[in-house]
Amino acid sequence: MPPSDLAPPCACTGVRSCSLCGEAATRTLKPNAHHLRHRFLPDGVLETAKSDSPPSGLLVVQDAITEADEADLLRDIYARPWKPSQSGRRKQDYGPQVNFKKRKLKCPDAFRGLPRTIDAVLPRVHCALSLPLDHPWHEMVVLEYTAHRGSNIDLHQDHSWVWGDGILDLSLASDCVMTFANPKEGVYCDVRLPRRSACLISGPAQTDWLHGIRKESACLGGAVDTRVSITLRVLTEAMTLTEEGQETVRRSRMRC
Repeated sequence: MPPSDLAPPCACTGVRSCSLCGEAATRTLKPNAHHLRHRFLPDGVLETAKSDSPPSGLLVVQDAITEADEADLLRDIYARPWKPSQSGRRKQDYGPQVNFKKRKLKCPDAFRGLPRTIDAVLPRVHCALSLPLDHPWHEMVVLEYTAHRGSNIDLHQDHSWVWGDGILDLSLASDCVMTFANPKEGVYCDVRLPRRSACLISGPAQTDWLHGIRKESACLGGAVDTRVSITLRVLTEAMTLTEEGQETVRRSRMRC
Protein backbone atom coordinates (compact mmCIF):
# COMPACT_ATOMS: atom_id res chain seq x y z
CA MET A 1 0.00 0.00 0.00
CA PRO A 2 1.57 3.34 -1.02
CA PRO A 3 2.31 5.80 1.78
CA SER A 4 -0.56 8.13 2.52
CA ASP A 5 1.59 11.14 3.42
CA LEU A 6 1.58 12.00 -0.26
CA ALA A 7 -2.04 13.06 0.16
CA PRO A 8 -3.03 16.63 -0.75
CA PRO A 9 -3.76 19.16 2.01
CA CYS A 10 -6.98 18.61 3.89
CA ALA A 11 -10.35 19.82 2.66
CA CYS A 12 -11.89 20.62 6.04
CA THR A 13 -14.66 23.23 6.15
CA GLY A 14 -17.14 24.40 8.77
CA VAL A 15 -16.63 22.73 12.13
CA ARG A 16 -14.79 19.77 10.61
CA SER A 17 -11.10 19.34 11.33
CA CYS A 18 -8.22 16.88 11.18
CA SER A 19 -4.62 16.68 12.35
CA LEU A 20 -3.35 18.48 9.25
CA CYS A 21 -5.24 21.68 9.99
CA GLY A 22 -5.37 21.15 13.75
CA GLU A 23 -1.60 21.13 14.11
CA ALA A 24 -0.66 23.48 11.28
CA ALA A 25 1.33 26.64 11.98
CA THR A 26 -1.13 28.45 9.69
CA ARG A 27 -4.09 27.50 11.85
CA THR A 28 -5.41 31.08 11.71
CA LEU A 29 -6.18 30.43 8.05
CA LYS A 30 -8.73 27.85 9.17
CA PRO A 31 -10.82 29.53 11.85
CA ASN A 32 -13.59 27.11 10.98
CA ALA A 33 -11.62 24.25 12.50
CA HIS A 34 -10.23 25.98 15.55
CA HIS A 35 -12.74 28.50 16.85
CA LEU A 36 -15.89 26.48 16.36
CA ARG A 37 -15.73 23.57 18.75
CA HIS A 38 -18.34 20.86 18.66
CA ARG A 39 -18.86 17.61 20.51
CA PHE A 40 -18.97 14.32 18.65
CA LEU A 41 -22.22 13.06 20.15
CA PRO A 42 -25.44 14.94 19.30
CA ASP A 43 -27.24 17.15 21.79
CA GLY A 44 -29.18 15.10 24.29
CA VAL A 45 -26.80 12.12 24.13
CA LEU A 46 -24.28 12.04 26.99
CA GLU A 47 -20.96 10.19 26.95
CA THR A 48 -22.27 8.21 29.92
CA ALA A 49 -25.34 7.02 27.97
CA LYS A 50 -23.52 4.16 26.26
CA SER A 51 -25.52 1.06 25.40
CA ASP A 52 -24.24 -2.47 24.78
CA SER A 53 -27.13 -3.25 22.42
CA PRO A 54 -26.49 -2.59 18.71
CA PRO A 55 -29.24 -0.95 16.65
CA SER A 56 -31.92 -3.12 15.10
CA GLY A 57 -31.15 -3.52 11.41
CA LEU A 58 -27.37 -3.57 11.85
CA LEU A 59 -25.53 -6.67 10.66
CA VAL A 60 -21.75 -7.19 10.84
CA VAL A 61 -20.18 -10.30 9.28
CA GLN A 62 -16.52 -11.02 10.01
CA ASP A 63 -14.21 -12.34 7.26
CA ALA A 64 -16.76 -11.56 4.57
CA ILE A 65 -13.88 -11.36 2.10
CA THR A 66 -10.55 -13.22 1.97
CA GLU A 67 -7.04 -11.83 2.39
CA ALA A 68 -6.54 -12.31 -1.35
CA ASP A 69 -9.74 -10.37 -2.07
CA GLU A 70 -8.57 -7.57 0.20
CA ALA A 71 -5.17 -7.41 -1.49
CA ASP A 72 -6.75 -7.27 -4.96
CA LEU A 73 -9.16 -4.52 -3.92
CA LEU A 74 -6.43 -2.41 -2.31
CA ARG A 75 -4.12 -2.87 -5.29
CA ASP A 76 -6.81 -1.60 -7.63
CA ILE A 77 -7.87 1.23 -5.31
CA TYR A 78 -4.35 2.61 -4.95
CA ALA A 79 -3.85 2.49 -8.71
CA ARG A 80 -6.68 5.03 -9.09
CA PRO A 81 -6.60 8.78 -8.34
CA TRP A 82 -7.74 10.19 -4.99
CA LYS A 83 -9.50 13.41 -4.13
CA PRO A 84 -9.06 15.24 -0.80
CA SER A 85 -12.09 14.94 1.46
CA GLN A 86 -13.13 16.54 4.72
CA SER A 87 -11.95 15.57 8.19
CA GLY A 88 -8.59 14.19 7.07
CA ARG A 89 -9.93 11.66 4.59
CA ARG A 90 -9.26 10.93 0.92
CA LYS A 91 -11.95 9.59 -1.38
CA GLN A 92 -12.86 8.07 -4.71
CA ASP A 93 -16.41 8.56 -5.99
CA TYR A 94 -18.24 6.28 -8.42
CA GLY A 95 -21.82 7.39 -8.79
CA PRO A 96 -24.17 10.35 -9.12
CA GLN A 97 -23.63 13.88 -7.88
CA VAL A 98 -26.11 14.79 -5.15
CA ASN A 99 -27.12 18.34 -4.23
CA PHE A 100 -28.44 17.83 -0.73
CA LYS A 101 -29.64 21.41 -0.26
CA LYS A 102 -31.68 21.47 -3.47
CA ARG A 103 -32.52 17.77 -3.30
CA LYS A 104 -31.36 17.17 -6.83
CA LEU A 105 -29.52 14.27 -8.42
CA LYS A 106 -27.25 14.47 -11.46
CA CYS A 107 -25.54 11.66 -13.29
CA PRO A 108 -22.21 13.14 -14.43
CA ASP A 109 -20.52 12.18 -17.69
CA ALA A 110 -17.51 11.08 -15.64
CA PHE A 111 -19.52 8.25 -14.06
CA ARG A 112 -18.63 5.20 -16.11
CA GLY A 113 -19.74 2.52 -13.70
CA LEU A 114 -18.34 0.86 -10.59
CA PRO A 115 -14.79 -0.53 -10.43
CA ARG A 116 -14.82 -4.00 -11.95
CA THR A 117 -12.85 -5.50 -9.06
CA ILE A 118 -15.89 -5.21 -6.79
CA ASP A 119 -17.63 -7.95 -8.80
CA ALA A 120 -15.19 -10.54 -7.46
CA VAL A 121 -16.37 -10.08 -3.87
CA LEU A 122 -20.01 -8.99 -4.06
CA PRO A 123 -21.57 -12.46 -4.54
CA ARG A 124 -19.84 -13.78 -1.41
CA VAL A 125 -20.66 -10.64 0.57
CA HIS A 126 -24.29 -10.68 -0.54
CA CYS A 127 -24.59 -14.32 0.49
CA ALA A 128 -23.09 -13.58 3.92
CA LEU A 129 -25.56 -10.73 4.43
CA SER A 130 -28.55 -12.70 3.06
CA LEU A 131 -28.95 -10.28 0.15
CA PRO A 132 -29.94 -11.39 -3.36
CA LEU A 133 -26.83 -12.29 -5.35
CA ASP A 134 -27.82 -9.77 -8.04
CA HIS A 135 -28.64 -6.98 -5.55
CA PRO A 136 -27.93 -3.70 -7.39
CA TRP A 137 -25.74 -0.87 -6.14
CA HIS A 138 -25.91 2.58 -7.70
CA GLU A 139 -23.04 4.30 -5.89
CA MET A 140 -19.65 3.24 -4.57
CA VAL A 141 -17.51 5.53 -2.41
CA VAL A 142 -13.99 4.63 -1.30
CA LEU A 143 -12.68 6.47 1.78
CA GLU A 144 -9.17 6.36 3.21
CA TYR A 145 -8.70 7.03 6.93
CA THR A 146 -5.26 7.46 8.50
CA ALA A 147 -4.32 7.87 12.14
CA HIS A 148 -1.60 10.43 11.44
CA ARG A 149 -4.07 12.66 9.60
CA GLY A 150 -6.63 12.30 12.38
CA SER A 151 -9.23 11.07 9.89
CA ASN A 152 -12.79 10.89 11.15
CA ILE A 153 -16.38 11.27 10.03
CA ASP A 154 -19.07 13.14 11.94
CA LEU A 155 -22.21 11.40 13.08
CA HIS A 156 -24.67 11.64 10.22
CA GLN A 157 -27.67 10.02 8.59
CA ASP A 158 -27.78 9.15 4.91
CA HIS A 159 -30.50 11.21 3.22
CA SER A 160 -33.62 9.08 2.80
CA TRP A 161 -34.97 11.11 -0.14
CA VAL A 162 -32.14 9.85 -2.34
CA TRP A 163 -30.73 6.68 -0.75
CA GLY A 164 -32.84 3.56 -0.30
CA ASP A 165 -32.76 0.93 2.42
CA GLY A 166 -29.41 -0.74 2.99
CA ILE A 167 -25.90 0.73 3.18
CA LEU A 168 -23.04 -1.74 2.70
CA ASP A 169 -19.60 -1.00 4.15
CA LEU A 170 -16.47 -3.12 3.65
CA SER A 171 -13.46 -2.57 5.94
CA LEU A 172 -9.97 -3.02 4.48
CA ALA A 173 -6.44 -2.83 5.96
CA SER A 174 -7.51 -2.13 9.58
CA ASP A 175 -10.39 -2.41 12.04
CA CYS A 176 -12.42 0.57 13.17
CA VAL A 177 -15.10 1.34 15.72
CA MET A 178 -18.24 2.90 14.30
CA THR A 179 -20.40 4.85 16.71
CA PHE A 180 -24.20 4.80 16.42
CA ALA A 181 -26.25 7.42 18.25
CA ASN A 182 -30.01 7.71 18.70
CA PRO A 183 -30.94 11.29 19.70
CA LYS A 184 -34.57 10.40 20.41
CA GLU A 185 -33.63 7.66 22.86
CA GLY A 186 -30.60 9.56 24.18
CA VAL A 187 -28.21 6.62 23.79
CA TYR A 188 -25.26 5.56 21.68
CA CYS A 189 -23.26 2.39 21.11
CA ASP A 190 -19.86 1.51 19.68
CA VAL A 191 -19.60 -1.31 17.14
CA ARG A 192 -16.25 -2.72 16.06
CA LEU A 193 -15.90 -3.37 12.33
CA PRO A 194 -13.05 -5.85 11.91
CA ARG A 195 -10.73 -5.83 8.94
CA ARG A 196 -12.30 -7.69 5.98
CA SER A 197 -15.75 -7.49 7.57
CA ALA A 198 -18.97 -6.47 5.85
CA CYS A 199 -21.42 -4.18 7.61
CA LEU A 200 -25.01 -3.70 6.47
CA ILE A 201 -26.89 -0.72 7.90
CA SER A 202 -30.61 -0.99 7.19
CA GLY A 203 -34.04 -0.54 8.76
CA PRO A 204 -34.04 1.35 12.08
CA ALA A 205 -30.22 1.40 12.14
CA GLN A 206 -30.37 3.55 9.02
CA THR A 207 -33.50 5.61 9.70
CA ASP A 208 -33.41 6.15 13.48
CA TRP A 209 -29.70 6.18 14.27
CA LEU A 210 -26.79 8.40 13.27
CA HIS A 211 -23.45 6.78 12.49
CA GLY A 212 -19.89 8.09 12.46
CA ILE A 213 -16.27 7.35 13.39
CA ARG A 214 -14.15 9.18 15.97
CA LYS A 215 -10.56 9.93 14.95
CA GLU A 216 -9.16 7.75 17.74
CA SER A 217 -11.24 4.82 16.48
CA ALA A 218 -10.67 5.12 12.72
CA CYS A 219 -7.68 2.76 12.34
CA LEU A 220 -7.22 -0.05 14.84
CA GLY A 221 -5.24 -3.27 14.94
CA GLY A 222 -3.65 -3.06 11.50
CA ALA A 223 -0.01 -3.27 10.44
CA VAL A 224 -0.39 0.24 9.01
CA ASP A 225 -2.18 3.30 10.38
CA THR A 226 -4.60 3.23 7.47
CA ARG A 227 -8.13 1.94 6.97
CA VAL A 228 -9.94 1.93 3.65
CA SER A 229 -13.71 1.60 3.48
CA ILE A 230 -15.85 0.74 0.48
CA THR A 231 -19.41 2.02 0.86
CA LEU A 232 -22.20 1.04 -1.52
CA ARG A 233 -25.65 2.60 -1.69
CA VAL A 234 -28.82 2.18 -3.73
CA LEU A 235 -31.20 4.88 -4.93
CA THR A 236 -34.76 5.07 -3.66
CA GLU A 237 -37.42 3.67 -5.96
CA ALA A 238 -38.78 7.18 -6.51
CA MET A 239 -35.35 8.45 -7.51
CA THR A 240 -34.87 5.62 -10.03
CA LEU A 241 -37.97 6.88 -11.86
CA THR A 242 -36.40 10.27 -12.58
CA GLU A 243 -34.41 10.89 -15.75
CA GLU A 244 -31.12 11.34 -13.90
CA GLY A 245 -31.89 8.37 -11.69
CA GLN A 246 -32.55 6.12 -14.67
CA GLU A 247 -29.25 7.16 -16.22
CA THR A 248 -27.48 6.49 -12.91
CA VAL A 249 -29.00 3.00 -12.76
CA ARG A 250 -27.93 2.33 -16.36
CA ARG A 251 -24.37 3.46 -15.77
CA SER A 252 -24.09 1.64 -12.45
CA ARG A 253 -24.30 -1.60 -14.44
CA MET A 254 -21.16 -0.57 -16.33
CA ARG A 255 -17.64 -1.27 -15.08
CA CYS A 256 -14.53 0.87 -15.18
